[in-house]
Amino acid sequence: MNIVGILINTLPAYTNRVVEHLKKLGIEIHGVNEKSQIVITLEQETDEMLTEQLTTVQQIQGVLTAAMVYHHVDE
Repeated sequence: MNIVGILINTLPAYTNRVVEHLKKLGIEIHGVNEKSQIVITLEQETDEMLTEQLTTVQQIQGVLTAAMVYHHVDE
């Protein structure tokens, strides 16, 4: 199991929309701050599945960056 922490930077006008989109995708949201940043975790069985899910997050309208800031592999 791959568990990663992701920091998302959004356009301020889109932050709430991005949060709602993430919720619809079933992604766990840990926090949103006044700088239009969102902290999430992703959990996937394989690196490929994780990469696909991260790419989906990066392509949400209003997302400027989505960067992995933590990675743990639980075997």
